[in-house]
Amino acid sequence: MLELNNLTLKRGRNPVLSGFSASAAAGEPVVLLGENGCGKTSLLSAIAGVLEGGGSILLDGLAAEPQSDEWSSCLSYVPDDGGSLPLLTVSEQLHLQGYLSGLNEASAAARAEELMELFELESFSAYRGEELSAGLRKKLGIALGLVRSADIYLFDEPFSNLDLSAASVLVDIMKILRQRHRYMIVSTHTPSILKDVCGKIWIMRDGKAVEKPAGARLPAAFGSRLKPLGGSVSRLGWIGGDR
Repeated sequence: MLELNNLTLKRGRNPVLSGFSASAAAGEPVVLLGENGCGKTSLLSAIAGVLEGGGSILLDGLAAEPQSDEWSSCLSYVPDDGGSLPLLTVSEQLHLQGYLSGLNEASAAARAEELMELFELESFSAYRGEELSAGLRKKLGIALGLVRSADIYLFDEPFSNLDLSAASVLVDIMKILRQRHRYMIVSTHTPSILKDVCGKIWIMRDGKAVEKPAGARLPAAFGSRLKPLGGSVSRLGWIGGDR
């Protein structure tokens, strides 16, 4: 169980999280909803240890230290901007992420090739991050977040700027993560795209959480246009596998 207890956070003098408390079980993906500026990104950043606030986080009953290396090693955070590096090429960034994740050279290279193929980045492998379009940076950021296996996956607006093909691939990957009982929190403004993934809904209001079951009515969006591509991702046995 992932438990967030009374999380607090301020930006300057303005409270962003005001006693945010919520929980989710392993294999129960959370769809995080809320208006612009309500604090969704701040919440994910606090869980990831990027921002420091008050309150506590428990994972399977044990207190987490979000700023610790141990916590970072079990978590994968994909920020809204993708988090790619401007001066390294697509291939170099994926290889570096594999190396930093503890993969040997051969495994890092193989994983980089698989992810570039999956997200149609092969023809851009020699492009530096600063040379990519917003959509390609988003694809690269997601790929970087999937290089290593993690216990917790945090996605901040992962579907913004994605084409339908990449969005379909990502949904199928999220289904795999759910099947493998990984923790997952996904912030989005297009929740219907996750109707087959969602295990629970957190709605942010006034810095707090309103929890709803997966069956709660979600706003319509373009999710109905996606076509599952399960065959293309089923071979990725390392996605959400043991660390």
